[in-house]
Amino acid sequence: MNKKIFILLIALSLAFPLLVFGNNEFILENPLAHDSFEEIIESFTNLIFWIGIILAPPFVLLGAFYIMTSAGVTERVQTGQRILLYTVIGFVIILLARAVMPFILMVLGV
Repeated sequence: MNKKIFILLIALSLAFPLLVFGNNEFILENPLAHDSFEEIIESFTNLIFWIGIILAPPFVLLGAFYIMTSAGVTERVQTGQRILLYTVIGFVIILLARAVMPFILMVLGV
């Protein structure tokens, strides 16, 4: 009995697309909004770029706040300076990555 039910379920699962879609053509849509790997990479770099653009000013303000409110405590001044330094370094890396991408694509001939 279990074997008959199992065979019936397999037959129905194989016939289901034919029953639902009939003679109509079934087309899978691209779930990504991109057609090529280059477009996916470009979209990802744009996302990282805009995240960096949004996060850089608050970190600059945070570093400046640490320096201004240090009240002579050298550890807080150094922490503020490190925050500013790392924010500027990260921002420059993001800008360079955005600027270098078209150059790399040109060299590769893509």
